[in-house]
Amino acid sequence: MATLHERPVAVRKASQATSVQLAEDLPSSLTREAHTFTVNLLHSSELSESWKDAIWDIIEDNMEEMCAKSSVGWEPREKAKELFHADVRFIILSIPAVPASDLKTEDSDVVVGFSVFKFGYEEGETLLSCYDIQLAGDFQKLGLEEFLACEMLDLGTRWNMEKVMLTVLKVNSSADQFYRRLGFTLDASSPDFVREDGDDDDAGHCDYEILSFML
Repeated sequence: MATLHERPVAVRKASQATSVQLAEDLPSSLTREAHTFTVNLLHSSELSESWKDAIWDIIEDNMEEMCAKSSVGWEPREKAKELFHADVRFIILSIPAVPASDLKTEDSDVVVGFSVFKFGYEEGETLLSCYDIQLAGDFQKLGLEEFLACEMLDLGTRWNMEKVMLTVLKVNSSADQFYRRLGFTLDASSPDFVREDGDDDDAGHCDYEILSFML
């Protein structure tokens, strides 16, 4: 992996940008049905311990069982290391806390969803890598995942990335359909990608796909 100084200028600028700079065009709030969500863009180092706990609880509830049954596996220590890596950024949706809420709080706000991403450079391409988009159970039918995904696409465009990439487990068909509906397609680096020479030796043998969106 290229060091920060070996990466293209666009990646260096994006990686070194402050959260305030990255969030310049991000709405500060979002309303869906009866809920108004506060929108924050934060570097992993800017997360409080309570928000880290909330993020972890949501991803564990949503993904532990699914990942444990796949080739990806579920290793909490490694997952947490990836999730809160120094280069990682979060777009976080929160709502005001209510009495007796069992969701984690930061000051008076409850974390109900987030996206996780970082800027990088692979195979000669500048990219925004999306690690996760996750929502707490009660907030999964409000179109919030589309908001989070589209904001990442916009960030990639504004910071001159060439594409957005992510990995989807094949068993997670709803996520696969969601990303394809947004315009993501199978990336050339995905095990199932069939090249022009017809080489698809790995096709069908892997339980995940790598999808990308060209910006």
